[in-house]
Amino acid sequence: MFFEKGERTLFALVATPPRFAEYRTSKIVTLTGLTLVATLVVVVPHHGLGARPLSLLLGVVLTAGVMSLLGFVTAAPFPSISDWLIPSTVVIGVMNLPLLDHSGLWRSPLCLVIPTKGSMVLLGAAFDTASATWWE
Repeated sequence: MFFEKGERTLFALVATPPRFAEYRTSKIVTLTGLTLVATLVVVVPHHGLGARPLSLLLGVVLTAGVMSLLGFVTAAPFPSISDWLIPSTVVIGVMNLPLLDHSGLWRSPLCLVIPTKGSMVLLGAAFDTASATWWE
């Protein structure tokens, strides 16, 4: 996104037939696809095909989608990646709070309102470590 800002590609998109929603969707689908490939490269050598594939893929897709959307929202006001890097850690840190809950370091019902909690439950279920109750 920052490269496209620097090259003024985003200005050219205004004059093209695809709408911004289509542009954003293509970016999210591409980034999610790359994330799925990276996940398979990491998971298959360590766990083989023993992980539950539906839970794993759904958890990865949901997490990648949410994080990609957050990247779009948080990067918009910043002109370069170096300006964006420090402020983005606050948003990324909040979105990763369910990791503390999932690992048992900090239990809080506050984590249930963070969108990444659901994907953490799915990722845990993929490896038989889910401690979710029926309502989660």
